[in-house]
Amino acid sequence: MEYLDKTRPVYGFWAPNRPTYNSTAGRKAYKDALADAARKVIDKPITTNDIELEVLYVTNAPAAETLDVDNVGKQTLDALKGVVYLDDRQVRAVRIVKFDKGQQMDISGRIGPLEAIWWSDNPHAVWIWVYSYSRSKELGSPSPKGWEKHVLLKTHVPTKKTKAKAAVKRRGQP
Repeated sequence: MEYLDKTRPVYGFWAPNRPTYNSTAGRKAYKDALADAARKVIDKPITTNDIELEVLYVTNAPAAETLDVDNVGKQTLDALKGVVYLDDRQVRAVRIVKFDKGQQMDISGRIGPLEAIWWSDNPHAVWIWVYSYSRSKELGSPSPKGWEKHVLLKTHVPTKKTKAKAAVKRRGQP
C-alpha cells in the first residue's frame, strides 16, 4: 500500500551530514544541519496531517560507517520537528532509500537538484522531499526547483574515481 501523493513535492532540501543515533553531539549536528537546510525553503511548519516524506540517504563511506535505513528514519523525523511540521505525528508516510555511490544499482525517480550531492565529496548526505496537499494549495501549488527532472530507469555504475575514493577511505587515509 502506498499513500504518497507523487504528483509533486512542495519542498526539497538536503544536508551534507550523516544521520546519527548513538552520539549526543552527532544527533545535534545532524538535527541542526537538517533544520537549517529546511528553514532556507520553509517559512513556517505545516499544521495539517497530510505530510509525506521521501528521504534519500546518499553515502560513499565504508560500510562500517553507513547506517541501515531503519536508523535514518527516526533521527530525520526528529530533526524536522518544529521546522517542517509541528510534530512527527502529522507524517502519514515515509519512504527511505539508501544509495551507496560505491555500489552498482538501478535507480529511478527525481534527480534534478540531487546532482549537488551526487558529485559532493561529503561521505554522507540526506535529501528530503516533502509532500503536503494542503501546503501545496496554500502556496498556490509550487514545486521545488528541479523536481521535474526525472530518470525513469538508469543503471548506476560506480566510476573509477568513486571506487578509488571509497578504497582510500576504507584504508583510513584522508
